[in-house]
Order: sequence, then structure tokens, then C-alpha cells
Amino acid sequence: MHESVHEFLHNYGYAGIFVFLFIENFGIPVPGQAVFVVAILFASRGELQLLPVAVTAWTASVLGGFVGFAIGRFGGHRLLETYGRYIWITPERLKKAEGFFSHYGGGVILLARFFEGLRQVYAILAGSMNISWRYFIVCNLAGASLWAAVWIGLLLWFGRHMRHFWILFRDNQLFVLLGIAVVAFAAAGILHAVQRAKARRSIPEEPQI
Repeated sequence: MHESVHEFLHNYGYAGIFVFLFIENFGIPVPGQAVFVVAILFASRGELQLLPVAVTAWTASVLGGFVGFAIGRFGGHRLLETYGRYIWITPERLKKAEGFFSHYGGGVILLARFFEGLRQVYAILAGSMNISWRYFIVCNLAGASLWAAVWIGLLLWFGRHMRHFWILFRDNQLFVLLGIAVVAFAAAGILHAVQRAKARRSIPEEPQI
């Protein structure tokens, strides 16, 4: 995957970043975010320029969101029910997504880009649920800004400290692995206890005579 994205970015550069993120944000399941992540890593190594990568990704994400919103506004439910299966949106998933969307509203638009599946349909869902253009524009701009800033900041910070993390892990492998094992066993124990408690609550009590 990394090598294929590397070759893609080498051949198409910023135009490739724009196309993938643009079409991903209006419903087509392509690895736009993966291309963006690799582009940031390349920019940290000097193979691309960071500012053009950020501007290209942000612009493509925002414009793709507007197109998706327009598709949802004019196509609505019927469009998702008819063609949703091509982007892995079954009627059951559509119902759950719309329930989630109606409950959280603008928060979904703001954070949708961080979640696979929701990233491809958030704009169409917003349009199909008759959210106002003005409200969507504000949430869309804010969501694209947050998404781009978090990925760029996280990857650049991790890249600068990756060697330090590796040295820390190498020098403390035993303690790290023991810590992971303890957390895993504790999580398994808690999950088992919760399941047993649910099972006990689901058993009807015998009527007293």
C-alpha cells in the first residue's frame, strides 16, 4: 500500500491528493485519507512541500463536502437507498447513521472525516436531512480545518519523536510487554464480569410462593 501510494504521489503529486480527497468526500470509497497521510510523511522528508499539501487537502475536502451535500439535498434518501450498496451503505447502516446524525447534528460533520465509512457519507447525509446550507458551510469548514490540523500536527510530532520512542521501547521491552499483558488481562476480566452481570440480570426471577 505504501509503495503504491508513493508511486501515485510521485506521478501525480498535488493533483492526485486533490482528486482522491475531493471524490472521497462526496461518497466514493477511495483511500483519500491514506494518500493525505503519506503526503504529510513525504513532506516531512522534503519530497513534497507541506504548505501546498495542507492547502490542497483542505480545499479538496471542503469542495468535496459541498458536492456531497448538494447530492444529498437533491437526491436524498432515494439516492442512498438505491446506490448506497456501492459504497457499503446497507439499509441497516443507513438507518443507524441517520439516527446518529439526527442526534448529534453538527458534531458529526465536524468529526466525520476521522472515521472510515462516515467520512464518505457525512455530506450526503447532511444534505438529505435538510440541514441549512449556512450551517453546513460553517461545520464543513471547521471540520476540514480540524481534520487537516490534527493529522499534520500528529504526524509531524510523531516523526520528530519516533527515534526517541524506539529507543525507549528497546531499552524497556520487558516492562512494556508486561504492561500490555496486564492491561489485556484486566480488560478481559472486566469484560467477563460485565457479561456475567448482564447474563444474571437477563435471567427472570422465580415467583415466590
